[in-house]
Amino acid sequence: MIKHLILTILIIAIFGNTSQAEQANIYNQIEDIIIYNDYNMMKSVSKEIEKEILSVKSVESKIDLQQTLGLLNLHMGNLPKARKLFLKSLEMSIEHFPNDSKKIYSNAFFLLNSNDYLDFDQLDLVPSKILENLLTIHNSESAFFDAAKGCYIMSLNMFDMLEGVYESALKKATEDISNKIRWARLTYMMISDCMISAQMYQGNNKKALNLIEQSQNYIKENYTNLTYYYISAQIHKADILYQLGNYDKALDAVTFADMALQKRGVITGILNAKADLIYGNVYFDKKSYQNAAIFYKKARRIWTYDIYDKTSQLRALNREM
Repeated sequence: MIKHLILTILIIAIFGNTSQAEQANIYNQIEDIIIYNDYNMMKSVSKEIEKEILSVKSVESKIDLQQTLGLLNLHMGNLPKARKLFLKSLEMSIEHFPNDSKKIYSNAFFLLNSNDYLDFDQLDLVPSKILENLLTIHNSESAFFDAAKGCYIMSLNMFDMLEGVYESALKKATEDISNKIRWARLTYMMISDCMISAQMYQGNNKKALNLIEQSQNYIKENYTNLTYYYISAQIHKADILYQLGNYDKALDAVTFADMALQKRGVITGILNAKADLIYGNVYFDKKSYQNAAIFYKKARRIWTYDIYDKTSQLRALNREM
């Protein structure tokens, strides 16, 4: 309770008479909230930032706050809202800070990362010049640029062009962590998650499982196994095991993820919906249709009432039907 009160006060004062070092510390604390999947705190901080955005006058501060709010919404599962915030920050960055590649491509990466890879229309959200740069610029010092490039290539299903892109982004993100660049720790884990998804989309289950193990080992050594991306990797693992027909192991994996979410107090987040879909798929294939229907319904209700993502809602509804 005291931690929450102190952080709320810091958020309110984030662009008051605070030094750059103090602001960096505030962003670092927000990053911790996201990494450790403190869902209730993410909601509280989001409300404070939404108030702050309305009153802040500095364009740069508005860009940074919108990006922060976008990351919070992304990890709470409100993807449409996250996309709007990242797009607005990206457009403002291009207009007011055209030479600040970190500002531009961090927003580009977060926007592309929040896209549904099966929905090609969402690419229309990204300015065409940015997409063109991602394919034509080959030497970049930015982890954000390489990560955005990887997401764009995945969206195009051009996996032959993906080799080495995410690996380069991950290496640069490691350097950014050492240099204490804003969102570097979170970006590292997001890139790792993208690498896993890329292998899964290509059907390379063995490579995906190896990446999951590497990612989870890193997160467990540096954080805990209750963090957002540890749980996300665990859900990926459960999905792969389900696809391989290892239903019992898939249930074990998704149950671990479900219990970890409960420990963090997350009841209706995006990871819960993904876990419920896997539960439903496993029970469906095991011909336990009553159990499958229960979990499909739970997933549909999360997508409908808590996260408001119509595409995912329809998928869950289709499964339930």
